[in-house]
Amino acid sequence: MSPGARQQDPWGQVSTLVAGPVAWGAIGYGVDAVVDSSVFLPAGLVLGIVASTWLVCSRFLGASGSAAAAGSTAAAGSTERRTAGSTAGSTPDRSEGDRR
Repeated sequence: MSPGARQQDPWGQVSTLVAGPVAWGAIGYGVDAVVDSSVFLPAGLVLGIVASTWLVCSRFLGASGSAAAAGSTAAAGSTERRTAGSTAGSTPDRSEGDRR
């Protein structure tokens, strides 16, 4: 799947948001069962919610905007340098023509 198609996939976003708390909650449940406490299940759920939300925002929402902005800034800078260099090199200086 291409990155552009991934950004348009709402079911991918929903499944990522659901899978985070399920996976980390299951890990927390397992640790709670082994340690005989009740702290790790809620901690795993919160960690899963935060991690999956961050992942969805960075992968589906933030990656295209920040990468495109960074790429356009870099491209603009390289275009300016190229234009300035090519203009200075391709245009003959009038003082050189007068010397002949």
